[in-house]
Formats: sequence, structure tokens, C-alpha cells
Amino acid sequence: MSDEKAVALLSLADEYKMELLKQDCESMLLKVPPRLELVTLALKYNLENLLKHAKQQCVKDLTHTQLEKQRKLPENKNVDLEVYIKILW
Repeated sequence: MSDEKAVALLSLADEYKMELLKQDCESMLLKVPPRLELVTLALKYNLENLLKHAKQQCVKDLTHTQLEKQRKLPENKNVDLEVYIKILW
């Protein structure tokens, strides 16, 4: 499963309360390179493992400048400032 499919399925799995599918999607997303969108998804769908992993990886692997660039990407336009601050702090 690609990470794009995992993101798409995550919404459906959450809507229809399909916890096993949510877990499968989370497992897939734990394997992709760090990006700000993953923190947002983890918060939105209450995926604790993904949230912890994504925050750690963003802090570890991305510089402040890279995070700023990611924050400006169209797919991250809805990232709350709160999410961004959580990563940096």
C-alpha cells in the first residue's frame, strides 16, 4: 500500500469505525519519510504511535528551514500553528 492510499483509506476507516484498517494505515505511515502532514493526520485521527514517531522524526531529521518549507506546501496549508509549535518544542 502506498502512503497516498493509506492517507485516503484512513479517512474512510475513521468514518466507518474500522479500527483494524486504521491500524494498518498507521503502520504504513510509520514507514514513510518525516513530513509535517503526518503530524496533522495523527492528531486528526488520534494515532498516538504515528504522532510520537512523526514528531520525533521531524525534529531529528528536518531543520527549522525545512520545516518552514514544508509548512508552506499546499498539502500542509491546513496545518495549525499549534501542530507546528508542538514539533519545534
